[in-house]
Amino acid sequence: MKLNFLIFFLITFVLSGKGQNFENKDSNKNINSQDKKYRHLQIQNKSLIQGAWGEDEIENAQFAFYGDSIYYPDPNLWCKYKVVNDTIFIQRDNNWIEKVLILSVNDDSLKLNYLDYDDIEIYEKRK
Repeated sequence: MKLNFLIFFLITFVLSGKGQNFENKDSNKNINSQDKKYRHLQIQNKSLIQGAWGEDEIENAQFAFYGDSIYYPDPNLWCKYKVVNDTIFIQRDNNWIEKVLILSVNDDSLKLNYLDYDDIEIYEKRK
């Protein structure tokens, strides 16, 4: 378990540019100018993203953040994650790290840019 955490930490450290903000220049092409103002968000309080989230037209939550894990109910899958500045690094199977940029977050909504898929999604918090 400690070895997995160490490997995850090292991969995250390398991908984040040795402590600098991670920037995927290709993913910035399709982000409109309104979203660019969120590029340097500093997520100081992870409690804002804690809880269950889903799209408006879907009744059930698509994922939920609990402590240091994210839960996906559809495949019944738990993954570890880490927030570095404005980016969520999710450790997937086979040590693949998914990178998700937080464009905006408040008590009721979460706007994410999935950098690996060049996709922007808006989620509502489930109560």
